[in-house]
Amino acid sequence: MDLVKKVIDGAVLRLYKLRSQKYSLDYKEQFGDLSTNLAFVLSSQIKDAPQKIAIAIKQKIEKEKFFEKVEIANAGFLNFTLSGDTIMKMLESENFNHSKKSDRKKIQIEFISANPTGPLTLGNARNAFTGDAIAKILRWSGQDVQTEYYVNDMGNQIETLGESVINSKLKTQMSKPPLKNQKFYVGEYIEEIGKRINGKNVQQIGERGAKIILQDYIKPLIKKLKIHFDRWQSEKALHQRYDIEQEVEKLRSQKFIQEKEGALWFLTKKFGDDKDRVLKKKNGQWTYLASDLLYLIDRKKRGFDKIIILLGADHSGYIKRILALGQSLGFKKDQIKILICQLARIKKGEKSLRMSKRAGNVIYLDELVGKVGLDASRYFFLEKNPNTHLDFDGQKALKRDLTNPVYYIQYGYVRAQSILRKCQISNIPAPKQAGKYQTNFKSQILNSQEKRLALKILALRPALSDISQTLEIYRLPHLALDLTRAFSNFYEKERVIDGETVNPLNLLLTQKFYTSIDLLLDMMGISKPEKM
Repeated sequence: MDLVKKVIDGAVLRLYKLRSQKYSLDYKEQFGDLSTNLAFVLSSQIKDAPQKIAIAIKQKIEKEKFFEKVEIANAGFLNFTLSGDTIMKMLESENFNHSKKSDRKKIQIEFISANPTGPLTLGNARNAFTGDAIAKILRWSGQDVQTEYYVNDMGNQIETLGESVINSKLKTQMSKPPLKNQKFYVGEYIEEIGKRINGKNVQQIGERGAKIILQDYIKPLIKKLKIHFDRWQSEKALHQRYDIEQEVEKLRSQKFIQEKEGALWFLTKKFGDDKDRVLKKKNGQWTYLASDLLYLIDRKKRGFDKIIILLGADHSGYIKRILALGQSLGFKKDQIKILICQLARIKKGEKSLRMSKRAGNVIYLDELVGKVGLDASRYFFLEKNPNTHLDFDGQKALKRDLTNPVYYIQYGYVRAQSILRKCQISNIPAPKQAGKYQTNFKSQILNSQEKRLALKILALRPALSDISQTLEIYRLPHLALDLTRAFSNFYEKERVIDGETVNPLNLLLTQKFYTSIDLLLDMMGISKPEKM
């Protein structure tokens, strides 16, 4: 879309002496080919009616050879119908690279960060796949990205783990467990850990158990999920690296800390939190907020321009306090972005099962991926906005036919790959090897299937650029599915190879589709099969 935008921007510069306007330019099949809200964006700056501005822009550009037609709709929207020549020129030059490299930032993405008190479950899946996809699209956009897993290896949950292991060991020696405590973690993994650990010190057993879970359960699964973390940050290590008392005194000198009711309070209300938060209890024990403080201090020292944190639904109440901590340390509001991943449940008939590690009615992520496959798991967990509840439909994910969107997209990819391989045999430029096609597409007339596919392809890079800003990762599966539908419709009605003759226009469309869907599959972490 860069070529069209350049023409529009040139008209705005000539008319109003304005540069670098932020406006939408979207593929709208029902409104010509492209539609823009530019006149409404300019209205507040120029102090004129959008309709009048739209008319002026239309008159300035409608005679350009790039457009077949320019129309005004809804009191100011500009709709463009592009010429075949323009579409092919844009398609030839499209390389799907992000266009802006000047705003490179150092970004940390912290995700999953599940307590090392048990294997990862279905409830961790959205966090895992969303975080990984965010890292991929931000790297595509030119950012310096570091992924991180925060290991909560101290605190109450570690003590509870130790108690759970001890209780499990006692259970094997008696007809029924001697301790009745609903907070115990249960499962075969607790019994296995009990066989490997001896002793009676609850804290030590909990710490050793957490190490076993991290090394033998969590890390191997992360590798199986094809997720890479640049750093595994231990909470315990942060408390060893920094003197919490000294750090709190720095904040006290800025009047962010107050002692009352025998406890130490962080005055988070100053930064928009609902209430002030306890940092240190009456008994001298530091709260989780102290660890959050040290982690943000550590991130600040490492020089991140932006921090993206993915949290589970049970941590939504942490958003304001974390942002308050960040602002007290000098972070700007927009430097810390917190995303909430809502509950995921698995459908069993008409019912959805809620899960709890302590109740023992969990579905482990390793088990789920082993059954439905990594590709289907990634797709179905990515396709919904993570801030909405999700019922995972295992039966749909298991299907190996065109009713399964993952299979459908991969099938389209394989079809395009097969065509391009046949062209290779005929000495036609192969995918990723072809430079600019030298075919003359002047006065090219595109039929509806060709034009729709071409415009879908051209809309991809702007959409990805937008997603890299909004982090609306759930749009990726829908982009892939929509693009594949356009290609399948084109494939059913058009020929790329007819006998020994190759249609250069259809070859170009196939090659660009192949490259675009290849990119989308990479961003979603979905495999690219050679054949199906």
